[in-house]
Amino acid sequence: LFPMTYSSMYCGRAMVILILPVFVATVDGVDTKKVPGCYLRDARYLLTHLDHVTNPIENVFDFLECQMLCSKTAGCGRFVYSPSELFCYLGAGDQGVVDAKGAVSGPAVCPEDPAACHQLP
Repeated sequence: LFPMTYSSMYCGRAMVILILPVFVATVDGVDTKKVPGCYLRDARYLLTHLDHVTNPIENVFDFLECQMLCSKTAGCGRFVYSPSELFCYLGAGDQGVVDAKGAVSGPAVCPEDPAACHQLP
């Protein structure tokens, strides 16, 4: 049996609550939990410098807002969200991934909605 987790994601503008197995992935030697969609949970990208951005951006209330800020910032390719501090970090890219309890990391734009938005189990 797989360990299960409760997770939420957005399909367009609707929030969907899922009960899913937890899959552990290895990214550059770091075990991370893959959040449904294109995000990494409990992992932080080692971000590369992004001109004209002063990190961290404060008072960001969730990782989706952080991703939106990244998608609207010229040259941003990756973000890291720290929920305990409400901080959002933006970067042009990344040089790897490290463990970071509670952090959520991801690209500026997910390639597409997760399959769960279109398919029934």
